[in-house]
Amino acid sequence: MNHGQRRTYQQGCRCLRCTDANTQYEARYRSACRVGRRPLGAHVAGRDVLRAIADLVANGFSKATIARALGYQTPRLQYADRVTVRTVLRIRRLQRHWTT
Repeated sequence: MNHGQRRTYQQGCRCLRCTDANTQYEARYRSACRVGRRPLGAHVAGRDVLRAIADLVANGFSKATIARALGYQTPRLQYADRVTVRTVLRIRRLQRHWTT
């Protein structure tokens, strides 16, 4: 086990080094959120992604094509109430690229 990392803290280690790593991560996360920058792995509402997918489908792209372009292993989109910021950015980039 590598101590002093947030991942180790998430796995259950509560030694001083791992706790400190988690505390530092949480402080950076809160600071980024305060200025409006959410980390790529943060979860946000999925309604914008659903609208973007519907727009792409209306423009003639299949859901399988969209899934492959997003880099999914299986050519199938899975819908969720919450998605990561990374997914939002990917779908926006795809939408800009394909509809312009």
